[in-house]
Amino acid sequence: MNAIPKPGAHHRRMKPRTVNPTAEQLRYAAFIRSKPCIVCGDESVPHHLMAGGRSHDRLIPLCPRHHNMGDLSVHLLGSEAKFNRVHNVSCEREYERLRREYMETECA
Repeated sequence: MNAIPKPGAHHRRMKPRTVNPTAEQLRYAAFIRSKPCIVCGDESVPHHLMAGGRSHDRLIPLCPRHHNMGDLSVHLLGSEAKFNRVHNVSCEREYERLRREYMETECA
């Protein structure tokens, strides 16, 4: 017999509520939007890195084609590891490089 969940009990697969970005996170997102796509150099949109948990702090610039619109986009490939191999990039290294650049220029 299946147990009936208690009222108010949360299912394990429920996604946590998204947290609105802080003013600092919005400034960082604007900085990322000003950067070209790390793959092709086209105009970009922020991609939230998936490794380590999705966060408004962990962004890299990808054009729509490489973000979620093209057959070889990070979302359609299904993982950043596969995306890195296909495009010969490192999302994590690019994030670290851009974060340092942001800290040196925007927070100095």
